[in-house]
Parts: sequence; C-alpha cells; structure tokens
Amino acid sequence: MAKKSSVHCSGTKLHKIAFAILCSFVIIPLSACGKSSAEKTAEPYSDKNVSSQSPAPSPQTKSTNDLVDPLDAYNLTVDEKNIVQSASNKLVSECMHKKGFNLRDDYVGLVKYTDNDDKIDRNPQLWGLISDADIAKFGYNSDPNSDAHGKILSTEESDKYKDYFHALINDVDGCQLKADAPVYEGTYESKENQAQDADFHKEAESQALADNRVTSLVSAWSKCMKDAGYNYSTPLDAANAPWKAEPDKAEIDTAKADMACKEKVDLFKGYTRVLFEKESELIKSKYLPTFTENKKLLDRRLKQAQDILAK
Repeated sequence: MAKKSSVHCSGTKLHKIAFAILCSFVIIPLSACGKSSAEKTAEPYSDKNVSSQSPAPSPQTKSTNDLVDPLDAYNLTVDEKNIVQSASNKLVSECMHKKGFNLRDDYVGLVKYTDNDDKIDRNPQLWGLISDADIAKFGYNSDPNSDAHGKILSTEESDKYKDYFHALINDVDGCQLKADAPVYEGTYESKENQAQDADFHKEAESQALADNRVTSLVSAWSKCMKDAGYNYSTPLDAANAPWKAEPDKAEIDTAKADMACKEKVDLFKGYTRVLFEKESELIKSKYLPTFTENKKLLDRRLKQAQDILAK
C-alpha cells in the first residue's frame, strides 16, 4: 500500500474515470462493481434514482466547515453542479440505451454532489492526512479501497459485463468518454489559465506556510508530539518516515498521537483559515481575471446542461 503523502480521498467526483486502468476488461471501475443486475432491457433515462448520498467528512474536516472558501464565488454551487451532472448522465444513459444497455445504478455519475464534497477537500495535503477511522487499520497507509478506481473481478464476472463496459468506456465510441461532450463543449479553461490556476495555489500555499500563525501551529504540534514521546518537526515528517509496508504497532501509535496533536492545536482549521485569507488577497491583487474568465466558462456549461435537460 502506498504511503499517504497526499490528500485523503474525497467525495468529489471525477468527470472521467482514468482510462488506463480500464484497458483490460478484467479491471473494472469501482463505481461499476456493485450490484450485479442484468444490463439489457434498456429503459429511457430518469433522474429519479440519482442518489444524494455522499461520504460524511472525517472528524478533522468538520472544524473547517464554517470557513468561507474565496474560490466558491468562482465555482458552481452544489445544485448547479448536480444540474451539469444530470445532463451528463442523461446523454450517457441515452447513448447506452441505443446500444441496448441500462446504466448500472452504481454508475459513478449517479451520486449527487453535496455540501460535504468540497469541504472534505479542505484538509491540507501538506500534513500527511489520516482518518480517525482508518488509523488502527492502516496507520499512515492509504485505505486500499478509498481511492481505487478499479478492482479485480473473476473471469466469470468479467465476461458477464464485458459488453456493457465496452459500450461504456471503449476509446472509440464509449458512452462515458464521448456522449456528454455537448455538456462540456467550449467550457474548458485554457492552458494559460490552467497554469495560472496552478501558480495561484502554489503561491497561496507557500504564503500560508510562511505565515507566523501557521509556523506557530506547527511548532505547537511538534511540542505536543515530543511530550507524547515522538520527535518530529512537522506532520509530514511523521507521515513520510520509513514505515514498513504493512503498518506495525509503532506506526499506528505514532499516527494516533499525530492526529491527537493535530486536533489539540487545531492545525487543520488554523492552516485553512490562513490559506483562505492568502487566496482572497491573491485573487484581488493578481488572479481575478483568471477566475472571472473561468467562472464565465462554468456558467456556459451550466446553461448548456440546462438546455439539454429541457429537451
């Protein structure tokens, strides 16, 4: 299992599932590996079965939910994201219907966005994130099921759904990769804006890390760990220590102390508050044109989705 040195898997959905892991029909997307209902007897698309379930934020994310992310003003709302997703689902479902299949009810696009989705992502990846529920099992290791897009199926299962997944994800006319193009056409940010976006996040993160309020929190975390018998300067030092492939007692005990100290000094909220402050300042001083342009593209995407759903 890979060591956790990046952000914990969130509830936010990827629009396109990575195609590389799907080149063999023995490896199937996790989103399509649930109930084994028959795929034929196609029926028209309906949004009535779209689920609104989403993973609840882990304990350390809850304390950041009252903070206002300055980027929210330049993104779609939760309801608007669901409109776009519903339009995508409609086109993908209609495409599959023409090929003689119903979308499985565990298709990744059928899970609605909720307020929790964005807030789960607020935990800064800098700190080697861990979840209370997983510490005892995985230590600093990633939950092998938390961010997997695929799993191995038996030969029998693979053969049973081979035609369905070929219709859904093949790179020639796969419905998931092709059918919903009208929703997103002309609404992707330019390469220049993508670069600006990346620079913005790096700059905000760098400024937040250098802020005295954050360095004080890290020092307080380090002292807390030292009092507990662990000598680490930063949380990432603990997460990236040379742990064994399988977590042992030493790793799990360290991870437990790590999380307790993060919560004691309120590291997540303190850092996130400073980060949002830096982001707000940078948007006003430097990046407003980039995010304003990107918001116009998202508004166009929303309008295209609304038009598709109205047909």
